[in-house]
Amino acid sequence: MNVETPNYALRSDDRNQLFDPIANELLSTRSMQRLAHIGFLGAIDHFRRGNGKEPHRRKHNRLEHSVGVALLAQRFALSAEISQMDRLKLLAASLLHDIGHGPLSHTLEPVFEEALGIDHHRATRSIVLGNSILGTEILDILKRHQLDPEEIMDLIDSRYDGSFGYLFSGKINLDTLEGITRCRAIVGRRPAFGTALSVVERWAQSGQSKLPKADFDEFWKLKHNVYALLINSPTGLVMDTVAQAWARTNLAQLDTLDFFMDERQLRKKYPELFLLINLAASDRGSLITRLPAKWLNAEVQARRRRYYVDESVDLISLTDMTLRYKHKKNSWTVSLGELLGGV
Repeated sequence: MNVETPNYALRSDDRNQLFDPIANELLSTRSMQRLAHIGFLGAIDHFRRGNGKEPHRRKHNRLEHSVGVALLAQRFALSAEISQMDRLKLLAASLLHDIGHGPLSHTLEPVFEEALGIDHHRATRSIVLGNSILGTEILDILKRHQLDPEEIMDLIDSRYDGSFGYLFSGKINLDTLEGITRCRAIVGRRPAFGTALSVVERWAQSGQSKLPKADFDEFWKLKHNVYALLINSPTGLVMDTVAQAWARTNLAQLDTLDFFMDERQLRKKYPELFLLINLAASDRGSLITRLPAKWLNAEVQARRRRYYVDESVDLISLTDMTLRYKHKKNSWTVSLGELLGGV
């Protein structure tokens, strides 16, 4: 089948280019539409005011990311000419891989996990298998297309031992290719290393015997820059810490059902949380006057990650990825007050 897919625009309207009927069925469900109102990065998403259409001037959401991963899966499937059933498996797993993310994404997830034992992995499983408050829509669609929901979950959880499982479990995979490329677009105007679609197409055409080393090397360096400039930035750490401090102070109010809300619903229920997040993004002086002294004095773990390519290891097979693409991380203790004064 020869179906053209667009240049990768990082926009939600790319969903129109997913041609398999299962894609539109899944995207029309309540569970998937919920992701349109969950930010891609968590609290740091609120640093963007949404004052333009360009990627670096607007907020991104988990639905856009999921559609982006599905577009990569579709391009791989078409370029590698895999079977229709394998293509449907990849497409379904791509669209559903983040369906369990809670509001404010990775920012609040550590608190929900510590206090209530819920995270996006457990929530994804409950949604896909029809055991959540969001109902059985996803499960019904998978069964209608003769897809085994447990097999889809194995793909998502990197446990799949069938064909193309490496597209989800490898050190470089469809999820990270999309996510890191999107993050780089958020940072600023300068283009990223290319398009994730073109990399995936070369990967599919090369098979497992000759991987696109130059593309993967450049991507790994891009990942280093994204973590330095955005994910582990001082601004991101401040906003995450303020949101988590609020959540830990108000644990008695939180419940598991909150995790299945979107951010509009959470904002309506807990307006003070979002007020603090917005102050952390725009008015640090006012934020400091509102925060309890114990929050300002509380110690938090700052982290730095370094991603690098080990040139001594050649990239011949998939197993070489772990050896060639490495990272180191170090952490140190700092108070929230120090962070606010130093940002």
